[in-house]
Amino acid sequence: MDKFEIILIDANDFNVNTLKSQKTPNYTKQEKDLLRLKSNYINIIESENLVKEYCKSLSVNKDTLMEEIVKFIGLDADHYGDVKDCYECKEYSYQIMYMMPHNGDQLDKIKNNMIASLLTFDKELIRGNAVLFKTYISIDKPNEDKMIDTKIINVIDLLMNNTYHTGVYINPQNKFKQIYFNNKYEIVDPHNNWLISNDIPKIMTHDDYGFKVHEYLKFNLKFIFNSNTDDDINEPMSRLLHGIIKGDGIIYSPYNDDSFYELLVEDVMELLKVWNMLSQNLEDTVKFENKEKTKYQILKSRLDMK
Repeated sequence: MDKFEIILIDANDFNVNTLKSQKTPNYTKQEKDLLRLKSNYINIIESENLVKEYCKSLSVNKDTLMEEIVKFIGLDADHYGDVKDCYECKEYSYQIMYMMPHNGDQLDKIKNNMIASLLTFDKELIRGNAVLFKTYISIDKPNEDKMIDTKIINVIDLLMNNTYHTGVYINPQNKFKQIYFNNKYEIVDPHNNWLISNDIPKIMTHDDYGFKVHEYLKFNLKFIFNSNTDDDINEPMSRLLHGIIKGDGIIYSPYNDDSFYELLVEDVMELLKVWNMLSQNLEDTVKFENKEKTKYQILKSRLDMK
């Protein structure tokens, strides 16, 4: 039976600011994994050593997985487990499983788990031990979904996911560019030590630019644009917003004010192919082999209708 690695995370008060940086990059411009690239200027060896004080890898299979999780996070007749989402893309997701305290527990006696808390989208405090795992998600064959290896380096990637985020820049000439931005909404260069990029206007922080928020096919999208410009029409943004948008703009995908989903140029291009089919329908809510459909699966179903 196939084995895969999960990450056991002991309770901790880890400070993410202790991760070690360096001046030389770990990856080239050919790196296509946007999450991995967020650790580009992290000293991997030194940072892994810090994380390993609280995180360890365990090899399991699908038959031993729950037994090991139950034992590690301390589930019993009075304590149930819960799962929180940490990251999602077209090919895989990361999730955290942990024990939910109940009313009879003395919370001040249950240690915090800062690493697990920081890895999740909602950033709510998790207490006690936790388990991080990664799932491969097939775009159209749900019976092929399976757990795959989670490594210590993935913990670092996910921690850095709190610092750098992705979006798509579109200019009036209909040119698309993948962008990264930091928590100050400054567009930064992942291949130049995360310095502010001067290749793209400071749209995200400029007072002349406003925004609109839409959810299309489970994609949470925020559109940044200048509604008062006399520049050329931005056709891609106009199609997605079903109105006339001029000048350059940016699209990104917020989870909330503190967390963001990944958004790729490829995602926006595929949404544009079905720009007139973005309304939700009943079929979107129908489970896919007893699983909730991901936004990527819903988008594919629209593309298949073209």
